[in-house]
Amino acid sequence: MKLFFQTATTMLALALGLAGCNKGTDSAVLAKVNRTTITVAAFKKQVQDLDPQVQPIVSTDAKARKEYLDQIVGYEVAIQEAKRLGLDKDAEYKKRMG
Repeated sequence: MKLFFQTATTMLALALGLAGCNKGTDSAVLAKVNRTTITVAAFKKQVQDLDPQVQPIVSTDAKARKEYLDQIVGYEVAIQEAKRLGLDKDAEYKKRMG
């Protein structure tokens, strides 16, 4: 539940116009998952790594940005849980995450 409130709080910043952010705001925190933060710069990097057909949608549509940030947060939660369970030491995990 704590994660939900942290994420919900940061969604406002994302909805206010991530596409128009400048270099000075790249260090702004969009979401926090325990001790890991997702900054504007990290989010932009993730968007750049998307399929070129999807990039413009995520870059210009606030709902798409929110949904993509939710996916990134969910992925981070899964990674942290895998580490907590010791799965990060598994050969298959290392192969997939490598």
